[in-house]
Amino acid sequence: MFRIIAVSSRPLCRGDFLSQIEAVAASGVWGLMLREKNLAEEEYTALARQTAAFCARYGTVFIVHRFSGAARALGGGWIQLPFPAFLRFREAGADINGFTLGVSVHSAEEARYAAS
Repeated sequence: MFRIIAVSSRPLCRGDFLSQIEAVAASGVWGLMLREKNLAEEEYTALARQTAAFCARYGTVFIVHRFSGAARALGGGWIQLPFPAFLRFREAGADINGFTLGVSVHSAEEARYAAS
């Protein structure tokens, strides 16, 4: 079974970004990751709340990119971490209760380590 996950990119968006986010959430994709690395924490959190609401409306899984204040503010759900952030997260013994964690890997070795 395949799952399609859409990944946001404001610089590539033509037209109103929130309208596009809603259209993607309504499109039937399994999940939508808000990957807006150039936003300040407050801006990302506000956008995450709006995106999460669209995803909830259409039954789409909402994925926060990186564990952040937005993830905490939403109180649970899905988080996607780059592999280096995953290593720091794991070493710090971060509490992920209420969250499902995904990790971006770029080799079989990283995949094995993340899976362990």
